[in-house]
Amino acid sequence: MNGRNPRLLAATVLLAFLLLPAGGAGAAKPQTVQGIMSSCEADMKTGLEAVERLLKSTKREKSETVAVWEEINEKNFLKFRSSTIVEFSALLKGKTDPASERALAWAAAMESFTTDLQSVGEVVEQLRKMNVLRNRIEFETEYLFVRMAEFQEELKKIGLTLDAVKDAVAGGTLSTSSERGTLLGKADDVLKARNMTEIVVEAVDAALAAMGKELSPPEEIDKRIAAILEGWSGVKAKHPDVTADLTDIPPRWVPLVKNQWNNLLAARKKFDEEASPFHSGGLVRDLPFFGAAGSSGSSYKDVVRPVLELEFTIRGMIEKAKEAEEKRRTDLAKDDELTRGELARIRELERLYGPVREREVVTALERAAGGVARKVELQRRIDALGSGFGAKEREELRLLNEWKHPDQIPARDAYSAFYDGRAKANEEIAGILKAHAERRRKLGLRPVLDVGAWSSFPAAKRKL
Repeated sequence: MNGRNPRLLAATVLLAFLLLPAGGAGAAKPQTVQGIMSSCEADMKTGLEAVERLLKSTKREKSETVAVWEEINEKNFLKFRSSTIVEFSALLKGKTDPASERALAWAAAMESFTTDLQSVGEVVEQLRKMNVLRNRIEFETEYLFVRMAEFQEELKKIGLTLDAVKDAVAGGTLSTSSERGTLLGKADDVLKARNMTEIVVEAVDAALAAMGKELSPPEEIDKRIAAILEGWSGVKAKHPDVTADLTDIPPRWVPLVKNQWNNLLAARKKFDEEASPFHSGGLVRDLPFFGAAGSSGSSYKDVVRPVLELEFTIRGMIEKAKEAEEKRRTDLAKDDELTRGELARIRELERLYGPVREREVVTALERAAGGVARKVELQRRIDALGSGFGAKEREELRLLNEWKHPDQIPARDAYSAFYDGRAKANEEIAGILKAHAERRRKLGLRPVLDVGAWSSFPAAKRKL
């Protein structure tokens, strides 16, 4: 492990032992062939049972999966190569009796068995990746449903407003002969509805994109892993000279791995079931005004089209009623452009300082320098070393707890910069809304962007 070749290590140790002068190992405790065999088999059984527990784990950090396997492998399996082979060579050197030959055959069988066990590391890494993906899918399953419900509720409110305007146009109560103030008010209502609709459908499309390939497991388990599982199933037949106490265990691992795979597929299936109502226009099918809009299933942008059509209709009425008001039309066009710029800037600030980015910054801070897992590991070492020892570990733990570890500093700085930026973003949004409202009032129009339409993000942060 850690870049060492187990075969090279065993060969090097064996050669060094055989080149020692007679009596060079005399200080070691005498061993018997049977004692070595029993001890090795006990170590291996302990390791095999530890692997069984590890393959049941749903942990995702390397320190809790891959590192655990490496420790088991080094302690319980590779010890056979680095220690047992050397002792056997010394005890059986020059012996040709049947018992010695059986012992050598046992050693050869155990060497082959140990070699096959190295495939566990590859499976452990694949299971870790499966659990990472499964965790993401389960999170998205829960969060997506809540988010879509919020989107649907927002579109429902917008649809009620637009339906009322559409009915007024169709029924003749709103026409080019209506008062200018009435027409302008309805146009503002529709413009505001269109802007909010664009925001919602863009968010819906972004959420649907998360259902794509990045959250989809392969259609079948990796062929390499499948081959390893098949090998575990046939381990008893392949290694008949290894005791059944050992060869009975690897076949028990196979259903554990398959169960992890099936759990991943089940998580994706549940995700698809939860998400299916949102495809093919399902989000708007039963909503007022938007129900007839339809959707291609891959994008909700078509939902905006009837809003634009209604907006154009109302604006057409206004233009016919205000042919002599060229300056006002110019002012309205300029205001529309400014409003789009203001809306775009608010969207940008929400992207930079909204909850998605906040989750990334907080997660990066919590995971910096190994995060909680590293603190737990350091404390375990300190406890094991006892009082007066572990100065290095204590110092590292102190730095981690005080957020002063070199590997924490970039994440800590990014965390502070994020919340400082969020406070400024809140101020900027408030300024945009105030300037927008003042400009619209000068035009005799109601604000399109009002305070109630936007959520201000809290600027508080925890003390580091």
